This record gives sequence, C-alpha cells and structure tokens, in this order.
Amino acid sequence: MSVTQHRFRRHVVLPIALMVAGLIVGVMLFLLVLAHRQTDDAIANQRSLAQGMLRIRLTELEKLAQDYSYWDEAYDNLVVRPDADWAAANIGPGLRQSYGVDMSFVVAPDGHSTYRMVDGVPSDLEPSRILKGGLEQLLADRAQSGPDAVRSGLLVADGAPVLVSVAPLRLFTRPDEGDPAFRHVLLLADRVDDAQIAHFSEIYRLPGLRIATTTEQAGQAGQASIEMRTLDGKASAHLAWIGDDPGGKMLRDILPLVLAVLVAFAMFSIMVLRQAERSAHKLEISERRASHDGLTGLRNRSALLDQLESVKAWPAIRDGYALLYVDLDGFKLINDTHGHGMGDDVLRVAARRLEAAVPPGGRAYRLGGDEFAVIVPGSPNLAEVRAAGLKVIEVLSARMDLAGVEVQIGATVGVALATSAGADVLETLRNADQALYVGKRSMKGTVRFHVEVADRPSSLVS
Repeated sequence: MSVTQHRFRRHVVLPIALMVAGLIVGVMLFLLVLAHRQTDDAIANQRSLAQGMLRIRLTELEKLAQDYSYWDEAYDNLVVRPDADWAAANIGPGLRQSYGVDMSFVVAPDGHSTYRMVDGVPSDLEPSRILKGGLEQLLADRAQSGPDAVRSGLLVADGAPVLVSVAPLRLFTRPDEGDPAFRHVLLLADRVDDAQIAHFSEIYRLPGLRIATTTEQAGQAGQASIEMRTLDGKASAHLAWIGDDPGGKMLRDILPLVLAVLVAFAMFSIMVLRQAERSAHKLEISERRASHDGLTGLRNRSALLDQLESVKAWPAIRDGYALLYVDLDGFKLINDTHGHGMGDDVLRVAARRLEAAVPPGGRAYRLGGDEFAVIVPGSPNLAEVRAAGLKVIEVLSARMDLAGVEVQIGATVGVALATSAGADVLETLRNADQALYVGKRSMKGTVRFHVEVADRPSSLVS
C-alpha cells in the first residue's frame, strides 16, 4: 500500500466510514426510540381507558343506587315497613337481571343490614362479612359527606375485586321526613368477574383482559396493566391485558425497508470510496510519473526544480544546499557494446547505488541520459560536500555483474553551492554543469567545485 493510499484511507475513508456507520446506528436508534415511544403512548392510553372503564362502571352503580334509593316506594318497603317480597321483586333479582348487580343490601344506621341479596338469592351474611377492604370506611365517608351524598369504591369479596356504591334511602315527595343524619343506605355491589372482564375486554378493546393477582403476573412480556387497590389500601389486584404495540408493528413493517435502504447506502458509499481511492491512486501514479524517472524510480529534473524553488516544499534547504551534478563515465561504451537493455540495467543499478550513497537528509535525481544529481541540504561545508562526492564516485565505480556479464563504469562530479534558498536554481544547475564539464575534460573520476570569486565571474577548483 502506497503512502498516498494509506493517507487517503486514514483521512478520508475512515472518517466517512465512521460517519456512515454513525448514520446507520443513529437511524436505528431513532427508529427504536420512536417505536418505544409510540408503544409507551399507546399503553398509556390503554391504561387511561382501563381506569376510565372502572370509573364509568362505578358511576353507573352510583346512578343506579341513587335512582333506586330516591324512591318513595322503596323507602316505604325497605325502611318504614320492610317487605321482603317487594324487595325480591324490585331490588335484588331485578337489579341483577337488568343491570348485572351481583349484591344488594339495605344497611341501617347502626351498621346492620335489613335486606341482603347475593347473586339473586337471599343471604344470611352481613355485608361486612362478605365485603372486605374498607366497607366501614366507605359508609363513614358517605355519612360525613352529607345526608344526600352517594359514594363508591373498590372492595374485595372472596379475593376478587368488587365495585361498590352506597346511596341514602329517602323520600322523593316528602324530603323532610326522617332524620337526615340517620338514614338507611342502599348498597349495590358488582363483582369484577370473568363475565364482567369479558364484557370490558370486548367493549373497550383490551385483548386478553384478565385479573392478575401478583405484580409478576401483571408484568409478563407483552402485558400492560393497572393496579386496583381497595379503599383501605391493604389489598390490591391488577387488571392485565395484551398491550398494544404500534411501535413494534411499525418496526416490523418498515424496518426491512429501512435496512435495505441503509445497506444500499452503505454499499453505494463503499463503491464511491473505492472509486475515489482508485482515482487517488491513479492521481498518485500520474504525479509520480510527472516527478519521477520511469526507468530508475529516482526523482526527475522537474522535481529537482520544483523542490529547490520552494522552501515550503523542502524546509531543509532554507540555509542553502550543495548541488552535485553526476555524470557516468564509460556508460556510452557499455550501451553501444551490449545494447540498450544492458544500458538500462546499468542505469538502474547506478540509481540504487547513488541513492544509497546520498548523505542523510539528501536526495538523488536522474536528470536524463547518464546524468544524475544529488542535493545535500544545509549550509554548505566544503569538506563534507567533497566527501559526499567522493562517496558517490566510489559506489558508482564498483563492478556490476549483470546477467553474468561483468561491467564497470565510473563517475565525475561537478559541485555548485547555494548559500540560501533564494539562489537561482537554474544558475546553480548551470554552475554545477560547468564544473562537471571541466572535470570530464581534465580528469574524470574527480570532484570539481564551482566557486564565485570577487575579481572574476567564476572559477573552477578541484
């Protein structure tokens, strides 16, 4: 993997991949939160509906108790002259048959009952022995609320919830007759039994409605519930049902589509990123071809000029540099004798050796043909630059074994010094070329310097 590809994946692919992954996770979390909220809202509405259902039934019992207690004939036959036959014909079985009232009692001011009807049959049991969970509290609350007050609440009978309503028996035509503080009351009770539950479930659309006696039963998966607590707060039960789940339905309906869209988006993103990476790689290859020699892999003349003309491109040359112009000695003879293929092999080996001989921080270039260059950055030091040039000559002059053929070349080096990054690059390159030319003419295999002298334009020294 090239450096450019590595950087592209690190600075482009990775952030976009994280963004896409974050988007997918965000969409999924949003859908889950939305679904959860929809389901919570639906169950909250169902709970309000279930609580309203019980309040409506209690209101019905209150109205029923009030209607039957505010009746002259009932007052005469239940209080003044108790008539069991009249009560059986008009109160107990009649209320059960017409309105589903399970229990009817007439309770005297002293707390004892004068009439008792349970499930349509006369009973010997006092209501206090049947109804638990706050009957005395209900009667006391009604008495304290005013002579004509009607009250209702939840009690328990044989462990099952019972809706109870009490209303004072009084005359309609003679409202002032009797002591308002000591009135008989009509008590009506309706069990929340299986029949009532089935009726509620159908009317109020609460599927699977049932009585759950424990919190664990009410809290089963998929269940919604409300607590029903007796007036004294000591006993409770739960109405439980299969909770509405619009959020789950929404997820089941749209999640496959959303997942398909997200997967398609992710695949499209991957395809775009791969295409972008290929384009970046092609661009890197194009840039490398523009700045590097195709045969040896070294930087080319164009790269040399670009890098020396900008301190930003190469900050190490801020204080100057030395340019070593290298020409291979004996290369033309090998190229003519053994062919261009062997000549190319010689150039490749020479490039590798030259690059290995470059001082730390320096760079090697192929200028064209058998000409190369080495840049040693930093304030020029003649001794160090000469040592670098001699090292180049030494490594390039070593014998080469190419496909069983032993060949040997040499090298001559011309050096020009630039004392600052602002030096004219082309002039520096010409100066090094002139030094090289002198070396080639006078003594090959040497290092020649081009030095500016005050009394003449330039001079060449070895």
